[in-house]
Parts: sequence; structure tokens; C-alpha cells
Amino acid sequence: MSSDNRNGYENFISEAEKKGNLRKKYINKKGVEKDIRNHHLSNIKIEKIRKRYKEFIKDVSKEIKEKAGPVFFNPYRQSGVYFGCVQSLFLLGANEWFAFSKVVESLEQAMTINMIPDKFGRKPWEKFACKSERKNKNGEKAPRAEDLNGRIKHDMRVLQRVSISTEANPYGYKLAQALACIDIRIDVEGQWFLRLNTRWDKVEDVKPLFMIIKKKNEE
Repeated sequence: MSSDNRNGYENFISEAEKKGNLRKKYINKKGVEKDIRNHHLSNIKIEKIRKRYKEFIKDVSKEIKEKAGPVFFNPYRQSGVYFGCVQSLFLLGANEWFAFSKVVESLEQAMTINMIPDKFGRKPWEKFACKSERKNKNGEKAPRAEDLNGRIKHDMRVLQRVSISTEANPYGYKLAQALACIDIRIDVEGQWFLRLNTRWDKVEDVKPLFMIIKKKNEE
């Protein structure tokens, strides 16, 4: 067991490749014992997921597929919110900016119609949208608890964590392995715009954009 002095995930890749119950644990900055998570895909897993995803989107229009390009695939679990976040932008059209409200509509549709329900038949959107606020051990509202829109924005930002050299938990690295990332732009009125950027040639070049446009008197 080690303290949370991990400088980057790249130093723990071999540990992350072990089965869950065989991985070392570490103590995070809050003093909580955690398992080392797997945030990357092997070449074999990439080909397996790409093949599965190709089948998953077989009924999606040719135009939408061409916008994303032949290399892109959605690397996340097909019942999870990260898959939904990426899929919502893919279905709107890769490499184009969309207002946050439009993305939310696409996310709801993707997680309601297109994604895999759980063993009780509940759709991923139902579970995500109805998720109760997180509480701390004293029963108080947790600092990171958000409303629905806040949780979506938070998850989109989490998927921008792609660096295995600086991030201990690079949740977006699997997306970078698909030569893609999520870009975010916030205008002077505080309105969010997002896009799925698939215009990358190498994994190491993938750098998500997070840009806040300030009013002139705030610069």
C-alpha cells in the first residue's frame, strides 16, 4: 500500500493491468484506501471494442460516421455515463460545436434509446438523471454534489483528463487512444459549447481544449 504520491498513471500501468483483486491499493489525499484503476486499453482490447462499436452504430447514418472518421470508436462501457457523453457528441456530429442544451438533449436520447439497460430494465438515463445528491458521513450535502446539468458538465470535464504523465486517474485516456477528445468552450455569457474532436494523428498529441472567453473588462 502506498500514499497518493503518484505523479502519473504511466508509472502504474503494469499494476493496473492486473486483475482487480490483485492490484495494489493506495491512500488518497483524503486518507481513503483506494484501488488502482485501469484507465487504458491494450491493443487487443482496442480491436475488440472497435469491432463491437462498429456493430453498435451500424444503423447510424453514413454522414455522421464520416464526420468522426474511420479510426474513431467509443471506448467506454455501453451502459455508463462516459459512453453516453461521448456518444451524444458523436451523434450530433464530430468536429462541430454544439450548445450545452443541445448536448443534453442528445445525451438523454442516447442514454434512453441507444444504450444498454441494467438487469432491472432501467435505462442509463433514468439512473443518471434520478441520481440523488451525494452525502458525506455526517449526512450533509457533499461539496461536489451537483444538479443534473452540473453533473453532466463535471463528467465532460473529467473526460478531458488524458495525460498519463501528470494525471493519476486519466479518465479520458481511453478516448485519446481512439484519437479523440472532448473540447469545451465557455463564452462571455457563461454558456457552454462542446465538440467531439477526432482530428488527431497520434495518441500523444491529443490535447483537449478548455477555453473560457472573458469580457474585455475582465481580461
